[in-house]
Amino acid sequence: CSSAASPALLNITYKSKSSLHEKIYVIEKPCDYFHIKFDHKNHAFAGKENTTFYVYVYNFKTPFMIQISFSQFPKIDLVHFFVTFFSCFLSLLLVA
Repeated sequence: CSSAASPALLNITYKSKSSLHEKIYVIEKPCDYFHIKFDHKNHAFAGKENTTFYVYVYNFKTPFMIQISFSQFPKIDLVHFFVTFFSCFLSLLLVA
């Protein structure tokens, strides 16, 4: 978030199907630059729980720029990794 006037404030809450109300994760955080990781051990991202994150930005003055992004790292395919690694290793042995 960036604003010429005053810093915006940020609230992050989350809710899943098993909870009735939103739970607070971050409250009234000044939003100059904010980065956070959500651990899969603490939240049910897949399956029937359907965890949803809500990002509230308020107290901003125009002109105002905001960028919010969520990303999920793909699982490591160990079989593909080892096949590629050993293929390269054997190729190097044959060339040498």
